[in-house]
Amino acid sequence: MLVSSYDLLEAGKLDQAKSIFEKLLKQDPNNPLVLNNLAAVMAKEQKYGEALNYLEKALPRKAGREK
Repeated sequence: MLVSSYDLLEAGKLDQAKSIFEKLLKQDPNNPLVLNNLAAVMAKEQKYGEALNYLEKALPRKAGREK
């Protein structure tokens, strides 16, 4: 699902990609890849505050840096 949602994101199908990322986030709320990709969706939608929130959640979880 993660790969297909990324492909949707790259194809500009933001609503579809966002829907999948949100489902994945419910299954794994600390997944840094999902958080990062949701940030990318928000940035493409020019919702920069929301994008920053997702990135701030993703960063400490990257490479085992979870607090």
